[in-house]
Amino acid sequence: MVCTSADFEVLRDAITSSNVSPGPVVILGAQDSSLNFAVCLWKQPKQSLHIFVESGVTNWFSADSPLIHSLKSYNDVSVINANSVDDLIGKIPASPSIIIANLDVSGLQIQKLLQHATEIGCKEFIGLGYDIKHHETVRAVHEHARVEGGDNLWRVTLEPRVHVEINGASAPKSSRDLKIFASDPVERDLVSIIIPTFDSRPYLQEALNDIAHQTHPNWELIVVEDASPETVVDIVDEFRKRVPNNKVIFQRKPTNTGASATRNVALKMATGDLIAFLDSDDRWLPNHLSRKVDLLRTTGSNICYSGVDMFDHFTGNSETFWGPNQMELDAFPQSLFLRNLIQPSGVVMDRSVLDDVGAFDESIFLVEDYDLWL
Repeated sequence: MVCTSADFEVLRDAITSSNVSPGPVVILGAQDSSLNFAVCLWKQPKQSLHIFVESGVTNWFSADSPLIHSLKSYNDVSVINANSVDDLIGKIPASPSIIIANLDVSGLQIQKLLQHATEIGCKEFIGLGYDIKHHETVRAVHEHARVEGGDNLWRVTLEPRVHVEINGASAPKSSRDLKIFASDPVERDLVSIIIPTFDSRPYLQEALNDIAHQTHPNWELIVVEDASPETVVDIVDEFRKRVPNNKVIFQRKPTNTGASATRNVALKMATGDLIAFLDSDDRWLPNHLSRKVDLLRTTGSNICYSGVDMFDHFTGNSETFWGPNQMELDAFPQSLFLRNLIQPSGVVMDRSVLDDVGAFDESIFLVEDYDLWL
C-alpha cells in the first residue's frame, strides 16, 4: 500500500492541526516508510514523536537501521520496539495529540485501537486502508466516528468521553453519541436506493450493512424480490428495525420476470430526487452516497458513477478493476459505444434522467443497464 498525494494532504493537515496540542505525536508501525519520514519532517521541533516499530520490520525504520539510531537523538524522536498490536496499545503514552496507525490491522484491531485512543484522550487518529479491499477496517472506523478519507489514509477526530444520566444511572458516552438525541434538521437530497434481488440470501446482509453505514443519512431503501425460491423478507425486516429513521420498503413479485422489470417496480415506489442502484451481491464504501451526491450538486451533472473493484467474496482479495481508463474518459461519451464502462452499483443519478429517457427496457434480459446508459 503506497500513500498518494491526496493521502499526504490528509496527513499534513492533521500534523499541522496537532501543532497546537501539547500531546505527543505517536506512530504505530512502519509499513509505509515515506509516511514516517513525512511526519518527522512536518512535526514541530517542540513536539515529541514516539515511533513504535513492529518486530521483524526490515525497512529503513527497522530497529537496527542507521536511520533509527539517528532519529533517536534528533528533534525529540524516540523509537520503541513492540511485538504485537496489544503490545503497541499498552505502550502508547497518555493524551497524544495524534496517533498514526502505519500498519495493516484487522477491523477488530482498529476498533480496539480507536477505543483505547479515545479513553486516553487522543485528539485525532489516522490509519491505513481506506478502500474496498479493507472493507472491514473501513466499516469499523465509520462505526466509531465520522471519517475524512484520502485514497489509502483515513482520518477521524476523536471526542472525549463524558457521563450522562440514563434512568438514574451514570453511563459512559461520547459527545458524538449524544448527537443521536438531538433533533437535527432534515437534510436535503433524499436518495432512493434500489435493490433488485433474486436468490441472494448469502450476500444481501452485507449490502444492507453497507447502506446502514453511509455517511449521507438521507436515504430510503426499496428492495424488490424477483420471486426467489427462498425469500429475504426476514433479512429486510430485521434491517428495518436497525434504521428506524429511514424508510425501508420490501415487495415480493409473484413471478420471476428479470432484473429490468424488478428495478422498474422499485423505481415506481421511489420518492427521492436522486436514485442509487445497488445489486444485492455488491458492496459500498461508507462515503459512496455522500461523495456522489456532493459531486452531482457541485458540478450540476445528472449522473455520477465510479469504477468498481471486483473482489473475491470469501478472501476479500481484489481481482480486477472495472471502469474507464484515461483514453476512454477523454473520448466520453463516444467511448461508451465500444464497451460498457458503467456498473449499476457505482451509479447515483438525478431522477429527472429517468423521467426524460424512460426506465429499463423490460424486453432485455442481459446488459439492460448498458442499454439505459446509451
